[in-house]
Amino acid sequence: GISNETPWGLMRYLLAAETPGLPRIASIQNPYSLLNRSFEIGLAEMSWREQVPLLAYSPLAMGVLSGKYLDGARPAHSSKRLSARWMASA
Repeated sequence: GISNETPWGLMRYLLAAETPGLPRIASIQNPYSLLNRSFEIGLAEMSWREQVPLLAYSPLAMGVLSGKYLDGARPAHSSKRLSARWMASA
């Protein structure tokens, strides 16, 4: 599979897989949720027509759709806290 790819990139991988001996892509893993619909712009049609299923990651939008950040809450082991620490150390 491939991850975080564009429609152009997906097609390049599919074209490369037509070379004898190379495997065909089995899936694409891109972010997809109620808040992030970017997969629907180009990739959804390509995925359907080329039979490359989506394995969505971050379907709860890093926890935002779970409700755990309501009223400004920032739980100790939440994505927002962990990513803030990661960004500070980068």
